[in-house]
Amino acid sequence: MNRIKAIMFLFVFGLQAIYAQDKNEVRAVNNYVTFVNESIHGLLIAHRLFEIYNQTVNKYVDLPDYQLNNYSNADLPEDIFRDPEGWFYEESNPYLLYEAAIREGAYLGSNVETINQHVSELKRLLGVLNMKRISIAKILDTSDLTQSTNLQKVYTELESVVDLYDRFFEVYQAIDIHLQSVYQVKRGKNPFTQKFFEFYSLSKLQVGKLRDEAPIEKSFVAEIGKKVVELEKISLSGDPQSRKRILTNVSRLVKAIKDYNSNKAIPIEYQLYGSLYHYHNVTMLNLINRYGNGFIHEFNDLAQENGWIKEVEVPHFYKVLYPRKLPKEELTTLNDDKLIALLNKQENPINSSPKSVVISQPTTPEEDPPQPKQKEEITPINYTRGIVVHQEVIFVNADSFDLELYDHLIKDGDRVSIKVNDEWKFKNISLEKEPKTVTIHIKPGQQNYILVHADNTGYRPPNTIALAYTVNGVRKEISLQTDLENSQMVEIKYQ
Repeated sequence: MNRIKAIMFLFVFGLQAIYAQDKNEVRAVNNYVTFVNESIHGLLIAHRLFEIYNQTVNKYVDLPDYQLNNYSNADLPEDIFRDPEGWFYEESNPYLLYEAAIREGAYLGSNVETINQHVSELKRLLGVLNMKRISIAKILDTSDLTQSTNLQKVYTELESVVDLYDRFFEVYQAIDIHLQSVYQVKRGKNPFTQKFFEFYSLSKLQVGKLRDEAPIEKSFVAEIGKKVVELEKISLSGDPQSRKRILTNVSRLVKAIKDYNSNKAIPIEYQLYGSLYHYHNVTMLNLINRYGNGFIHEFNDLAQENGWIKEVEVPHFYKVLYPRKLPKEELTTLNDDKLIALLNKQENPINSSPKSVVISQPTTPEEDPPQPKQKEEITPINYTRGIVVHQEVIFVNADSFDLELYDHLIKDGDRVSIKVNDEWKFKNISLEKEPKTVTIHIKPGQQNYILVHADNTGYRPPNTIALAYTVNGVRKEISLQTDLENSQMVEIKYQ
């Protein structure tokens, strides 16, 4: 009898030990997941700052300025990822979570070495990105951005940020794959969690492919739709509202994928970034991640309550905006008719490519331009250069309107020639702070455009010019930059 009791004791004690070990392993895995997720949350804050920096410098390279975010670097702590005042993170800051993950990772045995290497790399990347956020802000605050060398410095730094976000994603994927392969068996036997894992693994794979501009295949849309139907049929114990919120955002994700595939219009402030950027970084990740109250945040709350393995969220990717040159094979010599064909090809520049288009054309006019009203020295236009189709369009509602031209930055001797449709209105005029005015007459039923050529770049390159006009009592301004390699073309549309 005593022997039986001893065996029963050892059996129960063994079960408790196994349960305790499982519990420790689940907690250890979730420490890594939480570190990754809170790192993603911090990267979102940094991501928005880098978008602001890009917008700041874009004011000097002819891209319209749309406000995407409402805070600045000065509103944030010195280290976003340390967050000493506890502004941003739900559980703890990434650095403390990293320490907890490393400390309790020992419960995972031999599997821990590889994952520790990955999370250590993520922590390093957080530090580098935080330093980039500060160093780029310093360049913007202390440099003369009318100098092309300073502009190039900012763009080079922003491009390095793209590489850092890509590297973060690469390491993130390695961590996710490692967790899935080793600890999938510990996700629990709950049918809902198993089916949810199948759905999310498939969704995460396809959403991740958007980073490489790969299309979302129709077969995937059909497959993920089936997963959602299967998930909806499974009940979940506990708060029914949690299940409802998860399923609502799951369905919205499927709809967002369909909207992306059908090229549904996106908000104007994201049109320069393009459909892919908006759907991935804004629409889809808001439905997945904690910021946006996505379904992974809701699921992870349930996992915390029930002792399940949590799921990792999806990081954003970063993109720098500035004009794009066409491949050499697309360069062509353009006359006025071909300029019109170029505009026809553009549909609407602000709704098409997120970057400008550059073509090459000889700029020697076939006829002598009319003399400008100002008595200024006139020299022939005998160079060949490219043409950048500006992203902004001048919309007017009258057959004619007055256009003002002036140097909106530092008066440094900039000189330009202005062509409206097939007529040179000004040639080699000096840009002053006081506007020069020209009346533009619209040609009904035709494409209308303004061509701005830099005859020099002044004392401080590049050549800077503002075009101002008034529509329905509202004054509007377009800021341009030109140099001796590329001229600017702005389309005029009657509406």
